[in-house]
Amino acid sequence: RSRSNSSSSRGTTDVAKRKPFEQYKWYYWERTLFFSAVTFPKWAQDKSRYVLAPIGVAAVLFLLLCIPLVFVFVVALPLLAWLQLGQPPKPRGPHTVGTGNVTVPTVNGEPLRIQVYYPADPEASAGMPDAPWLPSPRRAYADAYAAFGGLHPFIRRLVVWVFLGVHQGAKDMPPPLPWPSSKEGEPAVAGAADAGAWPVVLFTHGLGGSATTYSSTCAELASRGAVVVAVEHKDGSAVLSTTEHCQLGSALEKVPYDRSKSTFDDRNAQLQQRCEELRSVMRALTRFTAGGAKRGQMRGAYASEDVLKEAQRPMYDGVLANLHLDPANTLLVGHSFGGAAALELGAASARTPLPPGWALVGVEALDPWVMGNSKTVRSELSLPTLLLMTQSMMYDENGVDLDALVASMGARGKACVFIEVDDTRHQDQSDVPAVAHAACRLLCMGSARRPAVTMREHLDVCLGFVDMAVPELAGRLALGGLGRARGGGVKGGAE
Repeated sequence: RSRSNSSSSRGTTDVAKRKPFEQYKWYYWERTLFFSAVTFPKWAQDKSRYVLAPIGVAAVLFLLLCIPLVFVFVVALPLLAWLQLGQPPKPRGPHTVGTGNVTVPTVNGEPLRIQVYYPADPEASAGMPDAPWLPSPRRAYADAYAAFGGLHPFIRRLVVWVFLGVHQGAKDMPPPLPWPSSKEGEPAVAGAADAGAWPVVLFTHGLGGSATTYSSTCAELASRGAVVVAVEHKDGSAVLSTTEHCQLGSALEKVPYDRSKSTFDDRNAQLQQRCEELRSVMRALTRFTAGGAKRGQMRGAYASEDVLKEAQRPMYDGVLANLHLDPANTLLVGHSFGGAAALELGAASARTPLPPGWALVGVEALDPWVMGNSKTVRSELSLPTLLLMTQSMMYDENGVDLDALVASMGARGKACVFIEVDDTRHQDQSDVPAVAHAACRLLCMGSARRPAVTMREHLDVCLGFVDMAVPELAGRLALGGLGRARGGGVKGGAE
């Protein structure tokens, strides 16, 4: 479902209206959970104790009858968790994908974890294990995810071990593939700013995410011929934030979701911190990848800043030092609150230059929650922009903010594509439904559709948008004409 108009080079404000949020169809379980959590408490506030007392007695009797079932459920819970466990979808591009995480310094000196996905040497990757989905320390991250899902500590201790068996669709730190490659479908490089380097994708996670929560999306883009760097932010929005020093860093902060000024100020401050962290990652990649400082100089630099451990040496020396990047062709991607961060930095880059050598060529905001965005985003964002939505984030307040952004970009003749994938939920754009589909259904975090199908549909839109609207990358990634097959390029105005 897309909003479309007759886009022209002059742009237009004739944007199709959003579907009213009350017209969306919701599953029976979602309506029941919403009633019990929201509607009934509001109704109960207006009723006297004489009306509520019989309801309370009936509820207590029902719970007493369920006590034997609770014991059965607790005993069977680990088995049920193991049976519903899944794996993130494998990437479909022509390149084998490798991945590894490393700690880089930031402006304020606090170490920052990044997960790097890159085209890997297929021969060297043969027989290597897939990388674990959970970062290290894995049990701490598993417990943090379970806590974010609202599980009681006792229940968490029963089930967290199950998630230690989840792996990404990428190999664990194989050697990078030199550019270009004739082994796996050499991509076209005509017109590239730097034909001897890989284009870059920076990924910023949503609230309660981490550097590996979106491994399917990151691995897919890497399999098409990009180096993807997923950042684990230190703004208090990550489910857990650690470094290779194995220090348990900042956990998820409880910031309200209302639209008050104080909440806006808090969220906007988080977005500004994320933007600075993304800039720090750019500086670190310039410094530590091939084409930056020489290997001996690199080792001395990061060892003196206390960000190198022996466990990181293979990633720094074996991967980063051999990755040739083209930072002048960088795509910025983010989900949920990360989508807001991508929009924020995409707009700010017009007035505040990025680190030397870096330039953004497009923004993909996946189901963005834009309440904390600066108002200047609407007037300053000029990069080709994709707003890829699920029905979860089409509620009126968020929709009105997105309407204003789409209309502003259309009026200024800037390319903006707004697409909603039917019958999907907010977490369908992450790995979580693929890993724990039943739990996501229970908590109304995923749709009833197969996670592999919804992920494929979202990824096809992401790739098609690049093929259609970002010419700097379209000729350098193995996209298979996903965008051109859908009707040509985007000139100007909003779609």
